[in-house]
Amino acid sequence: MAKPPETLVNEQPPNKPQATVTSLHQAVVCMDDLLLEQKVPTALVSSEGIYNYALNKSISSGGKEILIVTLSQLAERSNSVRFVAYGNDMKDMLDLQGVHPRKNTFQVPNIFIRGGLIQMHDSWHGQKGAGISAHVTHNQDTADGLLTFSNTGKITQLSLDFSAGDIATLQIIPGLTSSVTMSQIVDRDHSVNADISLDGLGVTASLDNELTSDPNDMYRALIQLGTIELLGKVHNVPYWTCVGKAIGSGESKEVRLAHFAQLNSSNKLESLSQERLIELKYLNEADQSDSQAFQSAIVDFQRRYKLIPTGLIDFPTFNLLMM
Repeated sequence: MAKPPETLVNEQPPNKPQATVTSLHQAVVCMDDLLLEQKVPTALVSSEGIYNYALNKSISSGGKEILIVTLSQLAERSNSVRFVAYGNDMKDMLDLQGVHPRKNTFQVPNIFIRGGLIQMHDSWHGQKGAGISAHVTHNQDTADGLLTFSNTGKITQLSLDFSAGDIATLQIIPGLTSSVTMSQIVDRDHSVNADISLDGLGVTASLDNELTSDPNDMYRALIQLGTIELLGKVHNVPYWTCVGKAIGSGESKEVRLAHFAQLNSSNKLESLSQERLIELKYLNEADQSDSQAFQSAIVDFQRRYKLIPTGLIDFPTFNLLMM
């Protein structure tokens, strides 16, 4: 029976909850720090929804929820933005708000965000393979053999458009737009087949490994990137410096995943993680040998980056530590 790759098991260990992490999480945290440093005022933002105009059922309809979570993460320390909820399902809440004793504190949002997934298509699909067969006759005995292998892959591309407008006039504000495209290898398939027959008796063996990535991970990253760009333009801050830190990392996620598996098997994961936590000012160098201080530093880092605070160096934690 085929077994999952070791790197995949390290990335998604069974029976353990995992926080949702994309390559843009570092940029989101960086933006919150940048907005805090710039002392920007609070922007009141609302959105009817982020829609799937590509009409692809493999993409989640929860774009608005991803937007709300991203805006919340961007305002954790800076208070740079507040989301005001509204939509077709808000009638009961509006009735409640009308009789609430604090109804006079309600503030109408001044900016609305609209947009959606504009395009989703497979930009490339490739396959390569080879086979060999043999027929052997000895005396009156015959034997046939066939061996084949193949590799296939597919790249999927998503495009997302965002824009922001003034609620008072319902006009889209020129320049407050974001249009982003992202591509990812979402399907890999490796297969080997062998057939051997000897005087009518045959044996068949096959090995097939297929790895499929969820395009919704790209969708979440695109919404995060579009939100960073829009909010950066609203507050007129150099948001591109934060995006560059996340996207411009020298190593890809796959390389870091292989590195994580290697370190984990050689018991060097803890020492390297300690060095990074010291560099990032989460751990004092004097406390390097203190296991309790080390675990507290991991928890602080995980909380900062919206990971589940387990105090353990799992791959999502390592991935963000090494960016």
